[in-house]
Amino acid sequence: DGTTVVRRCDAPLGSWTRPVPPERVRAKARGLLTDAIGAAAAAAVEGALASPGDFEVRALMALL
Repeated sequence: DGTTVVRRCDAPLGSWTRPVPPERVRAKARGLLTDAIGAAAAAAVEGALASPGDFEVRALMALL
């Protein structure tokens, strides 16, 4: 029909000027972990990382 569409991308998502929102990063990590170690273990890993005051490397490694 002769329609012309023009778009411009100054920077892709994830670049310095367009950072990826934290929830999107968490969702991606959650999905990858769920595929690799199962939903329950992925939730446990996310919980361990969400509370940095109580963070222990040994506990995290045991989950992984």
